[in-house]
Amino acid sequence: NSPCPNDVDGNGVSNDDDNDGVPNCNDQEANSPCPNDVDGNGVSKDDDNDGVPNCNDQEANSPCPNDVDSNGVSNDDDNDGTPNCNDTCDDTVDTDNDGVSDCDDNE
Repeated sequence: NSPCPNDVDGNGVSNDDDNDGVPNCNDQEANSPCPNDVDGNGVSKDDDNDGVPNCNDQEANSPCPNDVDSNGVSNDDDNDGTPNCNDTCDDTVDTDNDGVSDCDDNE
């Protein structure tokens, strides 16, 4: 018996339009961007919970899963190589205009 008797092909097989292995009637993500890496509900897996599916994620274990770009890479607003969530120094602040950020300035 088909799990989706009202949505079958000519052979009585449940339709799976996004080819993720989950029949349309049970699929909670109709157009899975990662059809080869879905859970039992047809939803693309996102192992680091940053909102970017694994197949599109360019930073598999984002240290800042709540602050990533569209590629799943942790944001680094001051471009110092430290993600925002771990950055204790805003390298863009230089109150004495000596070219050294305040948090690194010893003078």
